[in-house]
Amino acid sequence: MKDWVKPYLLEKFSEEANQKFKDEKKRQQHLERLSKSIETDDAVHRELVDCLQHDFGTSFGGDQDTFIRLFGSVLADLPEEVFKKISGMKNVVYFFIPFPRTEVKSLKVSKNLKGMPVKIVIFTHESMYMPFDAIKGEIAHELVHIFSEHDVNNDDYDKREDEIDEVAKEWGFEKEIAALRKYHEEGSPDIFSL
Repeated sequence: MKDWVKPYLLEKFSEEANQKFKDEKKRQQHLERLSKSIETDDAVHRELVDCLQHDFGTSFGGDQDTFIRLFGSVLADLPEEVFKKISGMKNVVYFFIPFPRTEVKSLKVSKNLKGMPVKIVIFTHESMYMPFDAIKGEIAHELVHIFSEHDVNNDDYDKREDEIDEVAKEWGFEKEIAALRKYHEEGSPDIFSL
């Protein structure tokens, strides 16, 4: 976890408390409670995930919780300026499909987008069959695409994959990108025969 993470969350909590409470004592009590709530890495990871527009499912436990922890740990390891840009993007929504079947997701689009295209990043249940480092590599890879604001309809999109991986490595995800590449080179297992 990078050094910027907890101070960032504490500042976020403070801004929220300033808006919510007029009474200084109540505001301080609220801030103390929130400060204690981020004593574990898992709690920090969940708070970071909640800084993004997402729908990672409504059930608790299993693959959903594992994915949230992994996604949050990637966010916690991003450079601060990268996280701030990604979390500030209003036209990006992240989905995790926690079940190995089709499901309906609701997308609430902000009214202030004014014709901007919405980017939807979908992580499928099948991702959970990869080693954890490969999953984190996949998350970091997709975050580079979002950070770089690549046009997914551009013909050069597939040609950029190596460049994208290099940026993810510069962000500190070298081991994770290597695990993702190794997983794809070895060939993914047929998940329906497991």
